[in-house]
Amino acid sequence: MITIESVQNGWIVTEVDDLDDHARPAVRVIEESDDGPDEVDAAAVQNLLWLLIDLLGVGGSRYDAQRVRIVVEPGDKHGDDRDEAPAC
Repeated sequence: MITIESVQNGWIVTEVDDLDDHARPAVRVIEESDDGPDEVDAAAVQNLLWLLIDLLGVGGSRYDAQRVRIVVEPGDKHGDDRDEAPAC
């Protein structure tokens, strides 16, 4: 069983082996940067999603017909310089 607890500065992910009553739970912490309460830390969310993919074993490989990708890209109003017209 995998549980995700949202905390003030990120998430706590706990994995418990349901088949082994004596196994200790594996606890991992995904910490967000301190950019302020209104800023989404895309890198931290990406790390959380990659951890879940790894724990679930659903990432796939380059030989699979399909695989899961997680991509962080700029928002529509925060594009990179390639979208701007060249200066004259």
